[in-house]
Amino acid sequence: AGEEDPFDLVRSGRAEVVLVAPPEGASAAMARGGASYQLMIDALNAMRARGIETYAQAILAQHLRDEGLSSGEAPFHFSVRTLYNPTGDTAIFMIPGTLCLMLCLVTVVLTSMSMAGERERGTLETLLAAPVAPWEVLLGKTVPFIILGMIDLPLVLLVAKALGVPILGPLWLIALSTLVFVSTTVSVGFLLSSYSGSQQQAMLGGFLFLFPSIQLSGVIFPIENMPKALAWIAWFNPLRYFVIVIRHLMLKGGDLGAVLPNLAAMAALGAIALFWAGRRFRQTLN
Repeated sequence: AGEEDPFDLVRSGRAEVVLVAPPEGASAAMARGGASYQLMIDALNAMRARGIETYAQAILAQHLRDEGLSSGEAPFHFSVRTLYNPTGDTAIFMIPGTLCLMLCLVTVVLTSMSMAGERERGTLETLLAAPVAPWEVLLGKTVPFIILGMIDLPLVLLVAKALGVPILGPLWLIALSTLVFVSTTVSVGFLLSSYSGSQQQAMLGGFLFLFPSIQLSGVIFPIENMPKALAWIAWFNPLRYFVIVIRHLMLKGGDLGAVLPNLAAMAALGAIALFWAGRRFRQTLN
């Protein structure tokens, strides 16, 4: 890391663990005796942080054995500093991801069932015969669910706060991130409805989308531990990016620059889904 701020490296997500050497340099500190090193670990994922700490301690113990030294004879001191979740509470890591799943479930399933219900009841033709443009029909069917998702946001944050999860990032940025995500999932729900002839089919399609999305979101299983094929598919999962953004903003804080790449990825996926759904909608008109 050189002379970069180790705290910034961990906070930005560029590093999960940083070894901080003494300010005067390792050689000078060891020459005078009692050199002190600090291992800074991103402990959002408590289980992963414990694994990193155990691995680091094992490396240190092996080095001392190779040198024929006991732990009390080491020429340096080694301390561990866990950031963002010093108590190792797994709930702090899991709750934000679980709340993201709830928002995804509500918006995808309800949106897909809404338009499919219009087609099932035969009222879609009435909508299309109304003196409005097709994009206005599309807007009228999607905007209410975007608003519903945004109304859910304060409730989600209150639940998180009640469960002891910190909210360190700016609320306006959390709201903006949620708006981008909800718009994306509503577009996905509308796309699913375009392939459904009934509400039952739409609900089934929604859950068929949600199950792999949850598995590939990083909420339950770390994406970096998945097979390469699944990790590649996860790049096209909007839930993956929202989980990263919300965990970062709630547990680390940060500004727009820290989450902008993930917001851009979500927006791009939403635009693709909306464009695809719009084409299907025009085919229905024809």
